[in-house]
Amino acid sequence: IGLIFVLLILLFVENNHDITGKYIILYRPERAITNIKNTFTKSQVWFIAVLSALLYFTLEYLAENEGRGFLSASGVAEHSAAYIISLGWLGYAFGCPILGYASDRLERRKSILIFGATCGVLAIVGLMLAKESPSLINIAFLLLGVNAAAQTVGFAIMSEQLKPQYIAV
Repeated sequence: IGLIFVLLILLFVENNHDITGKYIILYRPERAITNIKNTFTKSQVWFIAVLSALLYFTLEYLAENEGRGFLSASGVAEHSAAYIISLGWLGYAFGCPILGYASDRLERRKSILIFGATCGVLAIVGLMLAKESPSLINIAFLLLGVNAAAQTVGFAIMSEQLKPQYIAV
């Protein structure tokens, strides 16, 4: 499967170069510490990074640490808890490309981040109110996955906020 992905990448992914006529515009190399300082002094970059981390953290924390215990306390059987947690990751898997496509199509990245955060709030409220309601718990974990998927839009926002030579930082 990895070899197939490598072949697809080699066939379809292009390098981004600013080309003027026959010349490729190269940037004068800067020290890594200069790139890091220039990147971390922008408040917008910090806001997007923190928001993206918090969007992803909710699903990651429930999946890795407290999800089974939380669901068991809500009356869910232990074998069902693992299935429900995997629904969150399924919401993430489908949400990433859908939200990315929507943000590109609508050209409204902020709206997608707000939508993802709203899904997270609805998911947490749903989990608090869901006492022994399997369908509501399932929907809440799917929404939690969509919430976490919204963090991928943060990568696109970062690439638009920073100069090309700083994006890797």
